[in-house]
Amino acid sequence: MDSETKLTSKGQVVIPKAVRERLRWKPGTRLRVETLEEGAVVLRRRGRR
Repeated sequence: MDSETKLTSKGQVVIPKAVRERLRWKPGTRLRVETLEEGAVVLRRRGRR
């Protein structure tokens, strides 16, 4: 699934609704942000505590 978004002036990125629905990410879902050397960013759902 390919989607596109942009960085806001506040440094925020909106994850497209179709992606959030596919991954079942709801408001408040905690994500881990990883940066890769080639400039990619990976978001992973954090485990529940």
